[in-house]
Amino acid sequence: MTSAATRQTHSTFEDLEVYQVAREFRKMMYRIAAQLPETEKFGLASQVRRAAVSLTNNIAEGHG
Repeated sequence: MTSAATRQTHSTFEDLEVYQVAREFRKMMYRIAAQLPETEKFGLASQVRRAAVSLTNNIAEGHG
């Protein structure tokens, strides 16, 4: 399938399977970050959440 055909099939980035999987991954990462020790609230937990959000943001940006 060509790039143009893919875009016609997937009209929005939310329709992409990779985006849907990334959203589920993001939810899991938020749950894991919430279980980290309180001392990591502004360190590792914050970085995990930002990285998970970045994943879905980059898919959306790359879609167009």
